Amino acid sequence: MSTKTSLSTALRILRECKGWTQAEAANRMDISTRALITYEQGKRTPPVATLQAIADAFGMSVGALASFDVSR
Repeated sequence: MSTKTSLSTALRILRECKGWTQAEAANRMDISTRALITYEQGKRTPPVATLQAIADAFGMSVGALASFDVSR
């Protein structure tokens, strides 16, 4: 069974799978640590350009990030 994961949860899971701290991940994404925290908490949604930078940091497309499935 497939369970689509919210973007905020996907960001946290992917970051943790890489073994990155929030500061390390934010640096790789060229965003502030505070911005990443708000995205992971679901308080804000990143703009499209930032989504691309986040996807690039994880080595995936924006589409793959948006449709991330925790069961995969």
